[in-house]
Amino acid sequence: GGFPRPSLTLVFDAYAADHLVQTGRFPPDSIAVTGSPRLDALGAEMTALSAAQVAEARHAAGATADESLVLIVSKYAEIRDQLRGVLDALRRLPGIRAAIKTHPAETSAPYERAAAGVGNLRVLPASTPLAPLLRGAQAILTVNSTVAIDGLALGIPALSVGLPNNLSPFVAAGAMMGTAAPEEIAPALERLLYDRGFRQQVSDAAAALAGRYRIAPDGRAAERAALAILQLAADRSDT
Repeated sequence: GGFPRPSLTLVFDAYAADHLVQTGRFPPDSIAVTGSPRLDALGAEMTALSAAQVAEARHAAGATADESLVLIVSKYAEIRDQLRGVLDALRRLPGIRAAIKTHPAETSAPYERAAAGVGNLRVLPASTPLAPLLRGAQAILTVNSTVAIDGLALGIPALSVGLPNNLSPFVAAGAMMGTAAPEEIAPALERLLYDRGFRQQVSDAAAALAGRYRIAPDGRAAERAALAILQLAADRSDT
């Protein structure tokens, strides 16, 4: 009987809107870009953090003031096949500190078993607040986590391992870094953290993409969503 397309679909950003129009053949006027209330809240929380709170989060992650911190965010089921390569890369880069933030839907046990003996890696429980870690991190490492897209909007560069995956379009746009093979992870991390020119290049591409697709938080996403729903209801009542 066909797809019962909604009268109006609310999406977080124009990237999703473009996909629905181009691939899903949605009429453009059936989509409203309202933004992400969760990203708005995360951005506001990060802005409100004090230097002491950020330092405390870095300390909890095992990083000293002069060490680069890489925040690893991913479901274990998604990163499992890439984890050996990630751990090998960290062993080769003892000057880098890394912290795995356990996914809220999982326990830390499989990460802790895999990370045993890696001195510059700490596994954090799922209850650990995300915002202070993001403020204190110099880079994000993931497979598919949307936290990498949050980082793109908030100015934190990301490395996606195990390409191709859902983040491949962002890597292709130069807004994130990506690797396909395990042996590429260590040099990629070094370049992303220490090559200032390349890091700036990724940051510039991320900022351009965030602006083009209206990904950046502005604190008004929930308001726009509510207004769009109210307008839809008003339009329907008129007919």
